[in-house]
Amino acid sequence: MANPWEAIIGGRRFYKILVENYKLKNYHVEKTFFHFVEADKSGNYLPESKSTIRATDQEVDIVKQQIKEAWTRIQNHEFYTGCGDANCEWCNFVKDNGLYTELQQKSLRDAEE
Repeated sequence: MANPWEAIIGGRRFYKILVENYKLKNYHVEKTFFHFVEADKSGNYLPESKSTIRATDQEVDIVKQQIKEAWTRIQNHEFYTGCGDANCEWCNFVKDNGLYTELQQKSLRDAEE
C-alpha cells in the first residue's frame, strides 16, 4: 500500500485543483492544512506549521495529468483490476471474497489462460 501521508498530500492537491476550477467563484488556494482530532502515539497533536502544505505548480500538473488519465480510462471502460502482485493482500482479499465486478472476473480469467 502507498504511504498514507502521500495519499493525503495528493488529495490536498486534488482539492486545490477542484476549488480553483469552481466556475461560480474565483478562488485561489495558497495552502492547505489539517486540524488533527486524534493525538499521535505520544499524546501530542501535530503543530499547524508541520501540517501545512503548499503545492508546487509541478505537483499540481502531475495531479491534473492523473485526473486526465483516469477520465480517459473511465470513458474507455478500463477499470482497475488489481496491481498484478500475486502476494498483494488487498488484491487477494478482493479475489477471495468475490468483491470484483463481472468485467474484472473476465480480466482474471483472461490472465489465467
